Amino acid sequence: MAMDGEPEFSRKSEHDSFSASDTLLPTKASSDDISYRDIGTHGFRHEPRQRLITILITVIITLVLTTLLRQVYHITTFSPSRIATNIHAAFYSDAARLNPRYHCGNSSTEAISLGCIFDLSVVGYIPAPCFNPALNQRFLDFGWKFYEDQNGTIEVSVERLAASAGTLEPFWAPHGYHITHCALAWERMHLAMKEEGTGPLTSHLLELEHTKHCGMMIELRDDLYSLNSQITPLLNTC
Repeated sequence: MAMDGEPEFSRKSEHDSFSASDTLLPTKASSDDISYRDIGTHGFRHEPRQRLITILITVIITLVLTTLLRQVYHITTFSPSRIATNIHAAFYSDAARLNPRYHCGNSSTEAISLGCIFDLSVVGYIPAPCFNPALNQRFLDFGWKFYEDQNGTIEVSVERLAASAGTLEPFWAPHGYHITHCALAWERMHLAMKEEGTGPLTSHLLELEHTKHCGMMIELRDDLYSLNSQITPLLNTC
């Protein structure tokens, strides 16, 4: 009670200064004293949920970006135009520097006049001393077909392939063709190392780029009958 002449002040308890929605948590002020700080119950309850949502959004965005990057890599690496470019680079990359002993000229007509043989296992003319009839027949036994278009609606005859050798005209081939071609190419190289009468190797087999190209095609897990490759019939040297 206030004395006469003194103003009366209203007093509030410590608990009156906090709203009902607030929570008191002890914080260590010193070794002996404990003070209280105010934290909102809304912040306490919603912060973990917000953090979880942020983490989930980050994970989703990361997965989406990773998937998109993989798709872009696949398209740019294994697109028909890129594959055709790789094949051309592998087969025609400065073969003259290898000082080939035999050649098939500059056209299919000249190749025939020089006695070259069209070998479907390499889809091109090959000098007679380098031709391996057994490996070519093994390739023929697989029965791989070639087409004008990627939809496989117009089949190309062996005669048409042979006539276009050296023109860089592209045709479509199934993925299985590449697997068979590369397997026989590596067998040729192994036989040559053992000197088992295979004759000189065609120049493109001596190119590291061709070996890398074959490895890339084998690693590409595509359907064997998928028309995923463009080929250009060749005029080989050896």
